[in-house]
Amino acid sequence: MSGTALFSFGPKDNDPALPYPKSVPDASCGYGELTEKEFPGFKLVGISPKSELKARTMGGCGSCIEIKCADKQYCSATTPTQVVMIYDTCDKCAAKELNVNARVFEALAPLSLGRVDVQYRQVACPFKGNITVRVTDYRTASGGWLRLGVRNVAGDGDLTMVELAKAGSGAWIRMNNTYGANWELSKLPTPPFDVRLTTKAGKTTVLSSAVKTPGATGSFPTTAQFKA
Repeated sequence: MSGTALFSFGPKDNDPALPYPKSVPDASCGYGELTEKEFPGFKLVGISPKSELKARTMGGCGSCIEIKCADKQYCSATTPTQVVMIYDTCDKCAAKELNVNARVFEALAPLSLGRVDVQYRQVACPFKGNITVRVTDYRTASGGWLRLGVRNVAGDGDLTMVELAKAGSGAWIRMNNTYGANWELSKLPTPPFDVRLTTKAGKTTVLSSAVKTPGATGSFPTTAQFKA
């Protein structure tokens, strides 16, 4: 598809010689603050509310796009193509405008342009390592309530279902996708919890004992991953 790339989170006055921000703040997908250690090169993108990718289960969150610079006059000779993950909504963007991180834009073309014509398509997410579960809220009183998100999901990235069960029980309970990449459930089983993920392509993986300690929040590594 044809579109236009814009950028945000660049250095002061968009001067590449000046320091870039060391992290990206939480955005509409709800992944929390992201650091360069977690996302080298900050290969992230915000899409328009009118984008066709918004029709996906999590509003496109977690899916990946390959962006190729289409203006040969300005395209980088070495890195004209970048793969980025959807992490935000760009409310001011037109349907086919992509708001990439400044480091991604600079890899495609000079920052001084401000915007550049691109071609883009959805591709498998090439994440390395395993999936991470991020628990943002976990209440143990009155039957319990849990909100979590998953990051670093390789492959399709489009989760259509997240389920929770007491570890080892196989008694799966479907969670609700309340916004972005966040899933919630009340009336919890007894911890620790297994988490089962299902993608649009029908692939599943189980994150065994992904949430162990009652009431604990934070990011928890797992030993599972989809094939990219």
